[in-house]
Amino acid sequence: MKNEINFKYFLKLFLLLSISPIVIFPQTNIRIKKFFSGEKVNDIVLDGSKIWAATEGNGVSVLYTKEGRIKTYSTENDKLSNNIIFAITKSKKYIFAGSIDGLFIFDKRRKRWAKRKFGKGGQLGNYIRDLAFDEKGNNLWIGRFQYLSRFSLRKRRFYDYDLTRNNDEKTNSVTALKIDKAGFLWVGTDNGLFRIDISGDIVDTLNLDYFSNKNNLFPKSGTMVSVSALLFERNNIWIGCNKFVTKQNPDFNSGGLYKWDGGIEWTLFDKSNGLGGDGISALAIAGNYIWAGVYDFGINAKKEYGRGISLVNRITGKITNIADENLPVSVNAFLFDGENMWIAADDGLYKLDITNKLLNWE
Repeated sequence: MKNEINFKYFLKLFLLLSISPIVIFPQTNIRIKKFFSGEKVNDIVLDGSKIWAATEGNGVSVLYTKEGRIKTYSTENDKLSNNIIFAITKSKKYIFAGSIDGLFIFDKRRKRWAKRKFGKGGQLGNYIRDLAFDEKGNNLWIGRFQYLSRFSLRKRRFYDYDLTRNNDEKTNSVTALKIDKAGFLWVGTDNGLFRIDISGDIVDTLNLDYFSNKNNLFPKSGTMVSVSALLFERNNIWIGCNKFVTKQNPDFNSGGLYKWDGGIEWTLFDKSNGLGGDGISALAIAGNYIWAGVYDFGINAKKEYGRGISLVNRITGKITNIADENLPVSVNAFLFDGENMWIAADDGLYKLDITNKLLNWE
């Protein structure tokens, strides 16, 4: 099921999305299409012309974008043994879905699902928060609530890695994974960030760097730094952080979006300089803009409140918050396919059509 919404008042959004001094607006409206209405979509990946979606309660759903057809794999049709899926990614031969109860692997050629559970870390060790596939090494990296794991497709073997630093288990609780152009694996955790040279033995500390809020890193951060999202552009890494506070510890995880040049220059974006919320749920890049899903955290209710989408101009640092009732409030993931921005949200999957709206994409 899908709904199509035509905007009558489009100019403001066009201006927000402009990425160069010269912008051409050849049409008079922007369209939004919504899919999987009412479903919570946690993550998405593009595989050819198909969008694979990790949903919370309906397993894995597939959108055939050319036809508008949807197919679902769940407990309802006995394809999966668990419907709560948090992360999804792909390789040439497989689709990988991380659930609350282990890893699901879909063989595209055989059209079959297989499941892998992990021994280390107990039940929480089977709670998979993020996935990243390394094409060069033919490895799937698996971010678990406890431990980082690697699935070698060549050897058909799994390997577990304990990242614990200073006896702090939160440093071994993986929250985000991203591989940069140089081939380094960046691992966000509930307390800090790792950069790992995966071309060598990652057990060797020479191949692993750990960054916490010590030694002038993550300036103005809270007691701990819980990383929620990672993004690379040019020589910078953008680091989104979770916000979680209590009355007893109002600075526990203060959140924020950091732009780091990998050296000494850190720039913090948060509510104090215009960001729509201090918590960051997702990041993407399109042209000169960083798209950030933002939220706030209520101390009394102890829950997150979605605050929509903030755009950060990566050249000027200017922040613009998009406030439109037709766009989702709670954003879980972005996917930019070169023409459309796909937005995974608490109430479905949104497709923001910006075809031919912008003159120059960098």
